[in-house]
Amino acid sequence: METVLENTLDQKPYQKKAYRACCDKIWEVTPAKYMIAKSYIRKMKVPNDQYNNWLYLAPVNWLKYDDKFSFMLKIYRRSYFIPNQLKSIALAINESKWICNLKEDWDYDGASIIDKEIYLSAIDFLINYSIDIFKKTGIVINTPEINPCKDGSIDLSWRTTTARMLVNIRKTVDELLAYYYGDLSNNKSPIKGNVHLDSVYEHLATWMKSLA
Repeated sequence: METVLENTLDQKPYQKKAYRACCDKIWEVTPAKYMIAKSYIRKMKVPNDQYNNWLYLAPVNWLKYDDKFSFMLKIYRRSYFIPNQLKSIALAINESKWICNLKEDWDYDGASIIDKEIYLSAIDFLINYSIDIFKKTGIVINTPEINPCKDGSIDLSWRTTTARMLVNIRKTVDELLAYYYGDLSNNKSPIKGNVHLDSVYEHLATWMKSLA
């Protein structure tokens, strides 16, 4: 199911219907919701060339923008404030919520369900590292693929023209860990290991700048 991102709006945009990301239901953007979003975004003095895009994005994905040009992404009962520059990553996260709806044997080959704790830990990892890198260096890393694995873990995978990386979030005994492997073109500067999810580790964040 596609997330609707329009660059232009009809005269009555609230009459449009849109698929809400990762949901089977169709909901309508009401006049009230439209006017609230319009008033809020105008208050922020969003540049004219971005106005329509922000206006339509907000109601479709329930992203609320604040006056620091960041937005709040709600994933289940967690809320994340994410810089607008990382919008692509936020949308990928928003569209990945279907993963937690998978049933036992979802691949018809004995696959395990994805525990919400593991899924949310993967989202925490992605958001924490991408924001840390952006705030410290201004670099925006590419948006990874977010995929469920047969064993109940989550893969975050990047492949750019210069680098590739796989991070697997899994539960081992009583703790959650991120196992990672990455390298640059021609297998240069490989990195491999695992880290706890309690903080951002500088050596890993430094290498991940290559994913931009």
